[in-house]
Amino acid sequence: MIELPNCPPIKEAVPRYVSFGVDQDPILGGPQSKVLRMGDRWAIDVETYPAEYAEHGMKYLSRLVRGLKETVRLAFPEPGVRPRSYGTPVVASAGSAGTALPVSGLIPGDVIKEGKFFSMIIGGESYLYQVAVADVTVGSGGTATLQIEPMLRRQPPAGTALDFEPKIEGFVQGNEQAWNTSRSKYLPFRFTIKERA
Repeated sequence: MIELPNCPPIKEAVPRYVSFGVDQDPILGGPQSKVLRMGDRWAIDVETYPAEYAEHGMKYLSRLVRGLKETVRLAFPEPGVRPRSYGTPVVASAGSAGTALPVSGLIPGDVIKEGKFFSMIIGGESYLYQVAVADVTVGSGGTATLQIEPMLRRQPPAGTALDFEPKIEGFVQGNEQAWNTSRSKYLPFRFTIKERA
């Protein structure tokens, strides 16, 4: 896994929810139905501010090229959301599955907003999730059940830490990484990361 540096900073990012469900339209005009399938995940299209090639650009480019073969990890942008403590949240019990995640170690009485992203590292790989359905108020014992999207892709062991400063991890998409050179010596980068699973 390759950590992408914070410099150059992100100028624009377009997160995407990648669904493997299928819309079924009847040929005779009946009601449409949705066939849900496992494997939904997140992707993000990124454009950075220009970076001075000799100072920061060379390193960033090197990591993007390596990202064609190894996964890269990037801080997931949440504009206007200030980092704060959520306690020491962990998966509360083994056997979690589907879209319900029991969590302990949270701050009693805290509210986790609907739409808040977090990540979990399972087997060395980071998985990105979003709190879905509604705001969640943490119980007096520091526990809560988070309704999440997408559904759990790997079963997290009890005690797996949740990181509310989320990261997205996956391969840089495509089979090549190109860049513009100019006399200004500054390079912007454009790339897409999609989670492996």
